[in-house]
Amino acid sequence: MVVCIIFLMSAERLKLSFLQLLKNKIERIKRAKPVLCTFFMVIFLVVNDMQCYNFFLKNSILTPFFVFSIMIFLLLYFVNGCTTIIAENTNHLLLMYITKVMLMPLLAIYFYVQTREIKQYLHLYLALFFSWWGDIFLMFIRSGEVNSLVKNFFILGLISFLIGHVNYILHFLKEISRPFKDTLIGKKTYLLAPFLLFVLLLLKLLFPGLGSMKLPVTIYALVIVAMAVTALNRKEIVSNASFWLVFIGAILFVFSDSCIAINRFYQPFVEARVVIMSTYIVAQFCLVKGIVYTKKV
Repeated sequence: MVVCIIFLMSAERLKLSFLQLLKNKIERIKRAKPVLCTFFMVIFLVVNDMQCYNFFLKNSILTPFFVFSIMIFLLLYFVNGCTTIIAENTNHLLLMYITKVMLMPLLAIYFYVQTREIKQYLHLYLALFFSWWGDIFLMFIRSGEVNSLVKNFFILGLISFLIGHVNYILHFLKEISRPFKDTLIGKKTYLLAPFLLFVLLLLKLLFPGLGSMKLPVTIYALVIVAMAVTALNRKEIVSNASFWLVFIGAILFVFSDSCIAINRFYQPFVEARVVIMSTYIVAQFCLVKGIVYTKKV
């Protein structure tokens, strides 16, 4: 009888240990999912870029050394980006501080190697420069912190990214360089409706938790959506490749920043930092790559 009781107790304890182990494994898989998704998305973008430059090599448009230099900086950007996402996911602060500050400089070098021009793309470099400062300010904010220092860092990050978006808008307007009535939005004003509806719904969701941040967040939301609208307005002016890359990048940027706002002012959600960083990294790449295609086509 005693042996049976001991056996049953041991079996129950073993069962509980197994269930706990299974639960831990499931949680690890859940945590890894966004990182894996980002990894495969990055692989797709890198392979796509390699195919593009393989075409240039075969047709003697670019030299092997030139293509090699471009691919090195592309791989460095994405390896660094994936490392940043892993650091965010595992809460490895030191690694995150080291890798996050390298993102925009690597992307700027990747762009410069392909264009070898600064003056013509000054607004793009300024957009990356202020995005870099935004990264620096926001990386000191941890979820759940609400003290005055954190609020100041958030405002500085907000201002930095706001200036970055304004510079993207200025660059897109320079590319469009035609009367508004002759552009896509000028001809089809109703295309503004989804963007305006999105801003209204987002602000309605956020307003109860914004407090003194109502005005800054409203201005920021309007500016980033204006950036996406301006990206849309490039259609039929630049090549399809350039248009779609820039437009997808702009939409991903809007999504990433919306996730930051929702996570901070409405409801924190699981894997927020990973989702925010993965979409942000791909968004910046698509914007830069799309502008590169504007030059090449």
